[in-house]
This record gives sequence, C-alpha cells and structure tokens, in this order.
Amino acid sequence: MKKILLSAFVLALAFSNSKAQDTLKVMPVGNSITAGEHYGYPSISERTGYRKDLYWMLINAGYNVDFVGSKNHGERPEDDPDWYDWNCEAYPGWKAKDIAARVEYILPTYDPDILLVHVGTNGYDWENKPGHVMDMLDMLNSYSVDNNHPMTVFLCKIINRFNGGHAETTQFNNDVADSVSARTGDTIKIIMVDMENGAGLDYSDTPPDSTINPPYEGGDMWGTTYPGVTEDEYHPNDKGNTKMAVKFFEEINKELGGTSYIKANQQPQQFKLNQNYPNPFNPTTDIQFALKRRGHTVLTIYNSLGQQVANLIDKEMKSGTHQVTFDASHFSSGLYFYKLKTNGFSEIKKMLLLK
Repeated sequence: MKKILLSAFVLALAFSNSKAQDTLKVMPVGNSITAGEHYGYPSISERTGYRKDLYWMLINAGYNVDFVGSKNHGERPEDDPDWYDWNCEAYPGWKAKDIAARVEYILPTYDPDILLVHVGTNGYDWENKPGHVMDMLDMLNSYSVDNNHPMTVFLCKIINRFNGGHAETTQFNNDVADSVSARTGDTIKIIMVDMENGAGLDYSDTPPDSTINPPYEGGDMWGTTYPGVTEDEYHPNDKGNTKMAVKFFEEINKELGGTSYIKANQQPQQFKLNQNYPNPFNPTTDIQFALKRRGHTVLTIYNSLGQQVANLIDKEMKSGTHQVTFDASHFSSGLYFYKLKTNGFSEIKKMLLLK
C-alpha cells in the first residue's frame, strides 16, 4: 500500500525504518558513466560503472536494497561469483532530456524510492542543460505527487574532465545547484552529491598502467589504455568508479542514518567476507567476516602488484562473526587487496587507502 508522507521528516523516518524491514528500491540513472561503458568497451558483463561497488557497500552495511531499471549493463548469471544487482537506467550517449523521457516511461514499472542521477555530460548545448535537469526534476516531482509515492533524488554535480579542467562542466554544476536551492515546493527530496570535487577524483593526465588488469596506478580517468580510443576525456576507470561509489554511499548512509554492521550473535549460515568499512580509509579500516564453522583462518593484505604486505590473522578461529582492524599508517596511498582463506573457502576484496 502506498503512503502519503507530508514532510521530509516523515520521509526520512520511513527510509530509516526500511533498513530493518523493507526493500529499498534504488534506480541508478545516467549515461555511459553510469553504465560503465567507454565507446562500446568493455563487454556488457563488465560494464559495472560505480554501481557494483555501491551495491555491495550498501548490502554489507546492512541495507536491504534492490537496484531497479530496464537496462542490462553488467548483467551476469546469479551463480557467477562476481554477480551483483546490475539493473539500472543508463543510456550511453544520451542527453539529459532524452534520459528523462525514458525514465518517465518506466517509472510506473519500478516505482523507485531512490534515484541516483548523474546526467549532463553529453552534448555541447551547455546553456540548455541546467534547464533540462530541472525539467527532469519537475517530471519526478509530478510522478511523486500523482502517485502519492515519496522519492529521494541524489542529484550529482557531474564529474569533470580527464585533463583536470572544464569550465563548462563547473558552470553547469553551479547553475544546477543554484536552481535546486530555489526549489522550495517539491514533494520529492533532492540531495546534491558533489562528484566533481567531493568524490576526490584525480583528473591529472596520468593514464592507468595498461600492464595491470584492471589498472590501479595513475589517475582516476581512462586515458589511452583500451582498444580503438586515442583519448577519453570524462569516463572514470576502476579506481574512479570506486570513489564515485564511496561518495554515493556516504550521502545515502547519511540520509538514511545507518552504519556498517553485522548483527551480534547471529550464527552465520555460510562463510562470508564483507567489504571493509570505511572505504576509502585513512589510516584504519575494519574488516568483518563470518565463519560457518571452526577452522584455521588466514587473513592477508596484498598491494596492487600482488605482493603480500601484511598478515592480520593466521590461527584457529571459532564459528561466528569476527572483525579485525587494519592499520595502514605506514603504508602509502593506493589500492590494496585483502584475502580470507578458511575451511576450503577463499575470497578476495579490494580497498582504497587515501592519505
């Protein structure tokens, strides 16, 4: 049953309760950056953008989320070990007004609670783009009113360009933020997410090391490292996508009032390695894992070259949930991996140290 919520306070309360009781429907909206596509590269199953990291951050923080949408960027079979909830509304090459028309068409099908909107990178009509974004917000607000369905829109100041400077992007972001601040009568809640500067993206002209797959060293934007492209001005690479995911997670978590946790005294039904929290981190982060049964357990840390740099656990451990803190005070910034091995179970996850 749909509920009529008359204030932002009630809306926030409903979202905070949904963490424990209901499924929160999240719709990622955008173009190639949301899709994770770069001029037709990589393959469909690898087009995850920021969405894969964000999905697992939310799941590992205890949120019951369902990513919704009609597009199949990143689609994988459910028995794939790299599966994640890949649903989205991402249209590479499309302008904001065309994306809005598509979203308007599919809204009744998915009825999202949250929309993550990163639009405005395509086209050169910069003077018209802020108005197109406001038209999209008008459409979402009308849907919310007509259907008595509250929604929160996390609207991005879009990321900047590979060369570290693009005045049109900055002006667009400022114009959109000014227009949003003047919207006082909306039913939807609009939260600005500063991806341009707040996500900490490195826009320097330092392409990732193409000899490492995926590339971890260098800047956060794609350069000349994949087939058929001489230069890519505005797509984030794996490291950049992770930073976008972290920024989205911070804003969503702040709005919903939740924290990362595994319920105390919950007997795990399987072996599980959670995403570290916080991520990125400086200089400490917590790693949580669950053991279905007692056994010898090893938790090790590796750098981006695959070299072991720390051994956090190497002992017999009982079943249940466990947590260990990794102190990286004496390590340099960069991407690291942590690997859990126990009772025939082995899993690796990545984490980002930013100093």
